[in-house]
Amino acid sequence: MFGEDGNFILCVDGIEALFENRAEHLKRYLEVRNKIQYLAETDNRLIMHDKVWLTPDKLERSLS
Repeated sequence: MFGEDGNFILCVDGIEALFENRAEHLKRYLEVRNKIQYLAETDNRLIMHDKVWLTPDKLERSLS
């Protein structure tokens, strides 16, 4: 889904869904690179902002 600012927002409910989502990226993009920008914990929620490069030689990124 996309936020009001036009950035892509990925909402994952539960640890199994998180692992499944990340596994799909790793299957499709064998050289994926990821850098966590920040983590924020609020009550029972964890908000993660990370940058993901699908190929190491390109600086195109997908935000989650």
